[in-house]
Formats: sequence, C-alpha cells, structure tokens
Amino acid sequence: MDSDEYKMNRMLQAIYPRSNPELGDADDLGLETLILNELPLGKQYKTARIISKVCDNGDGRFSADEVANKIKAMAEDGKVLTYGNLSKWAYSEVKLASTSGD
Repeated sequence: MDSDEYKMNRMLQAIYPRSNPELGDADDLGLETLILNELPLGKQYKTARIISKVCDNGDGRFSADEVANKIKAMAEDGKVLTYGNLSKWAYSEVKLASTSGD
C-alpha cells in the first residue's frame, strides 16, 4: 500500500488499529447488523465512510480491517452491492442489495 490511493486505508487503520479481544468475537457482536444499519435502502456510500461509522459505533470492538473484510464477505454473499475496487476504501462504494429487484 504505497500509493496515495491507499491513503484513506492507512489513516483508518491507524485510527482503528485492532479490535478489543476482551469484548468478544466480531461476528458475535453484530458486525453485520452495524454495517447494514449504515446502508439505507437505495443509497450508496463510500466504503471508507461505512468503515469509519461502524468502527465508531462499535466502541472499539472492530478494527478497520475487520469491517472491510466483513463488507467484502457480505458482497460475496450478495447482501451488499459494491462499486469500484473494495481494497481502495476511498474510491469504492457500497450499497444495500435490494431483495425486490430494485
């Protein structure tokens, strides 16, 4: 991650470096629910914004990398739609996948 394209990734990784293991496993604490709560139906947001908001709302339970990995897994499962390269948080976007053929 040497390029300026990853500047936002490095910044968020510094702010949210690691989860607090004393608070339990990320999946057990509703990481997916926190992500989904930041994605109102029909709107897409920068991946960096979602990561930051989820980390803030998670009160130290999740690192930026954990949230990013969960978003990627949710995309692979068809729960969210993504635009752009998810590894570049400032340049990609995430949207809740519609279940009604939106």
